[in-house]
Amino acid sequence: MGLGSDYDGARVPDAVGDVSKLPNLIAALQEAGYNDQLLRKLSHQNWLRVLRQTWGG
Repeated sequence: MGLGSDYDGARVPDAVGDVSKLPNLIAALQEAGYNDQLLRKLSHQNWLRVLRQTWGG
């Protein structure tokens, strides 16, 4: 799983209206108790892992 920026057709709260407000979502997840390691995985590490597995590197 990972966070993305394609919100087309999705119901998105105003606080996260578009990708420029993604830091608001990260901050809310931190406040809810998500730790830094999990947030790194959600924000980019899972995506990089999938790219490495499919494209090599």
